[in-house]
Amino acid sequence: MRCAFLTIALFALSAAPAAADVRLIDPATGASTTLVKGDKTRLVAGVEGGLLIERANTRSILGVDGSRTAAPQFDDADSVGPTGRTIRMQPRGFELRASDGQIVGSYPADLFVWFIPRIGWSADGSRVAVLVGRQLRVLDTATGAVLVQRASEGDLGEQAFSPDASALVFIDDDRAYRLDIATGQTADLGREATDAAWSTTGRIALSSEDGIVVPGEAGVRAANGGFNALWSPDGKTLAFSTFVTHDACTEPDDAIAVASPGAAPTLLVGPSAGTPYGRAWAPDGRLAVDVVQQRAVSEKRGKRHPWPKRVAGDYEMFTRGGNAAIRRVVVRFASALKRGASRETALSRLRLGMAKVQKHFDETDDTAVRDAIAVEIDRWLYAAGFRGVESSDEFTC
Repeated sequence: MRCAFLTIALFALSAAPAAADVRLIDPATGASTTLVKGDKTRLVAGVEGGLLIERANTRSILGVDGSRTAAPQFDDADSVGPTGRTIRMQPRGFELRASDGQIVGSYPADLFVWFIPRIGWSADGSRVAVLVGRQLRVLDTATGAVLVQRASEGDLGEQAFSPDASALVFIDDDRAYRLDIATGQTADLGREATDAAWSTTGRIALSSEDGIVVPGEAGVRAANGGFNALWSPDGKTLAFSTFVTHDACTEPDDAIAVASPGAAPTLLVGPSAGTPYGRAWAPDGRLAVDVVQQRAVSEKRGKRHPWPKRVAGDYEMFTRGGNAAIRRVVVRFASALKRGASRETALSRLRLGMAKVQKHFDETDDTAVRDAIAVEIDRWLYAAGFRGVESSDEFTC
C-alpha cells in the first residue's frame, strides 16, 4: 500500500498554521470527519496505521478513529518511510536512519545551494530518493548504499517510485523524466510538468498549469491548474492542489480537488471550508487535510448613518473624462451598498470597474487619486455601517 510521505522544510514549519482542523474527507461523497478541532496540531504525513501529526514539536500517530499513539522516534525526522526508517537533515548534509534510530548512512550536501529537501520513498520502504543541494541520490535503505547519484535542479515528488521500485519519475528543467535505477539511464517522457507521481497500479500523473496528464489515457482538466497530485492508495483517484478564482482583481484561494483520470474534478476543500495546508491519504482511502478556518474580518453592519447626498466628482485625475470615469464606478459601488450588498461584494464590483479605468487612464495609480477614491468610498461604507478601507489594495488590482 502506498502512503503519502510529506517532506518537512524549515520554512514550512514557520509557515504552518497556528491552529487548524485535521479532517478526513471521503473523496467519493465529500463527507468530512474532524479528527482534531482547532488546536495547534499539524498534519505531517500518512503512515502505516494512520496519520503522523505534530503538536508542540512532539509527534504521534493519529488513527482514523481519533486515537493517538505517541511516536517520539519521529520527533526530529524530516521524512518518515513506510517501514519506520527516516531521513534527517544535518548542518552539512543528511542522514538515513533505521527504525531503531541507528544511522545507516550519512551523505554530504551543499544545503546553502538549495536547502529544501525533496524526498520520496518506495512503497515497500526498500529505497528512498533524496533531492537536495542540486544532487539526486537513490539509496538502498537497508545498507545505505548509493544506487544512483546525478546532478539535478528539478523536483521530486512523494510518490516518485514505480510500484516495483525499479525506476522513479522526476522533474528537471520543467520536463518529466523516468530514471532506471539499475542502469542510471533517463528517458524523457515528452511532457512539460511541475511535478510527477507514480501510482501503485503503474500510472504516472504529470501536473501542470493546464491540469494533470496521465500518459496513455485521459487526464484531468483543471481550469486553474492541477499541482502536487497524489494518487490514492488504490491508484484510482488523484488529489491535487488548485485555485478558486473570484474576479480579475482578487487573489485566488487555495483549494484541494479530487478526480479519477478522465473525470471532471470535484472540489473537496474550497474557500467556504477554509484554507488547506498539509494533506495526505489515510490508509482507509480517505484524504486527510489540515484546514484553517480563516478569521474573516467581520462584515457585520454596525450603526448605520445617513447616506451621503451625492457621489463626489473630483478624484485628482488629469482630465474631466478621467474624473467622470471613476465617478461612474463609485456610483455603482454606492448603489450596491444602498441595495444591501455586503462590503466585499461592493468592493469586488469596485475593483472590476477600477480595472477598466486603469486601462485608459495611467494616472489612476497615482497616490493622490487613490487617496481621493478611498476618502469617497469610506463615506459610503460608513453610512452602510461597515468599516473603511485599510489600503488602496482593497479597491484596485
